[in-house]
Amino acid sequence: MGDGPGVSGDGPWTRLDGFLRADPGDPGCTRCRLDLDVYAELTIAVGAPATLLPGVATHLESCADCQDDLTGLIAAIGHTTD
Repeated sequence: MGDGPGVSGDGPWTRLDGFLRADPGDPGCTRCRLDLDVYAELTIAVGAPATLLPGVATHLESCADCQDDLTGLIAAIGHTTD
């Protein structure tokens, strides 16, 4: 059987549930990626830039792809500042 309401997994109900629970402050991937380099630099410089770029922080809480991009940017920036 497929996943139904209340069933864990990565099926259509799980994705729908995630969509319906989306934070209205989440600007989405496109907008987040415009500021991701700045967010990465601030993460290195000050540690927690969520108060400076709250929309990006909100989006990163729910988007694994953008989290991966951020991790890569931080790694790349860290190598250039050593």
